[in-house]
Amino acid sequence: FYIWALAPMFPGARFLHHLRAPHAVVASLAKFDRVGAEPVEAAAEALTVWLHHTRTAWAAERALGSARVKLVDFARLEAEPQTLLDDIADFLGEPHCADCMAPLADRLNSSRTHAEADTILPELEGEPLYAEARALYDEIQAAQRPLPGGDEAAWEELHSMFMSLADDRTLIGG
Repeated sequence: FYIWALAPMFPGARFLHHLRAPHAVVASLAKFDRVGAEPVEAAAEALTVWLHHTRTAWAAERALGSARVKLVDFARLEAEPQTLLDDIADFLGEPHCADCMAPLADRLNSSRTHAEADTILPELEGEPLYAEARALYDEIQAAQRPLPGGDEAAWEELHSMFMSLADDRTLIGG
């Protein structure tokens, strides 16, 4: 949510856009109490969270381009974690480190919803926000990379999202 402010302050900074299928996020958010957080049990609320986060990351990727924002697909993290982590290290200009795999030794999803994610799909099919989320997910997945960046409309979208956060007094306790 802060990329609009961070990118100009740190012109060499790179960002990761971690993308996970919306239905899997809905299942995960519903079980956040398993990891000590508040669960988001209503599908519409969980999809709203997913859409807000994903729109922001997608705008950043379009605005800054693939040289500064790397898409990290959760499905790829599950399928080929070592290769993906090596790609991330290369993108960040960091050395490869075998110890980076240690956090993935147990499970990728600490709310333990892998088995539940696909079972909620029938419930989501009738949810209007799910169609919107799925369309956005598909758009991001289908985009030709590398993205060049420089999308002024995406930059303005990031600015608007940042200002909305700055104007939301609940974020600063007041």
